[in-house]
Amino acid sequence: ETHAGRAVYDLAGPEATKTGEAAQGIEKVTEWFGPDHPYLRAIAAVRGRHGPRAYPGSPMLAGELLRFEDNLTLAELHPQECAALRDAMADYPATCVQRDGFAEAISRTPPDPRRGLLLCDPSFEVKDDYKTIPDFFAKLHRRWPVGVLVLWYPILTSGPHRVMVADLMRLLADGF
Repeated sequence: ETHAGRAVYDLAGPEATKTGEAAQGIEKVTEWFGPDHPYLRAIAAVRGRHGPRAYPGSPMLAGELLRFEDNLTLAELHPQECAALRDAMADYPATCVQRDGFAEAISRTPPDPRRGLLLCDPSFEVKDDYKTIPDFFAKLHRRWPVGVLVLWYPILTSGPHRVMVADLMRLLADGF
């Protein structure tokens, strides 16, 4: 993962309660899936270790779903977030690196074995990410054409994602 964050969040914390987003979204997760769905099992496992209001981010969800032969590399640039990530992921077979996620991903491709998944989930606080991502994905795809590349991005009413998506479609036309 290119922008891992801290891996686990407190839904009772001020960051989660500030906008009410959690109450309208993730807190309704039990309504979306059957009781034995892998996602709900992963959330239950995390809450068993971190408390009933814990919410696993993508690194911890991936950690919960790893198979024995899998490995997980997580990049996080911000020192405090990376320290929290390392603490949160200490019980998982994960490598946490404090580094720019784009550079880390390029340096590790193609992986061995060549199959795998890369999640890119930037904050988009850096507005240039919308311009950087298409070229990053094109370069990554050239280096690792069999990799599954996943991009998580906000869909905002102002539409900054539209040009990015069009550029991705143009640059990766053979990969869709």
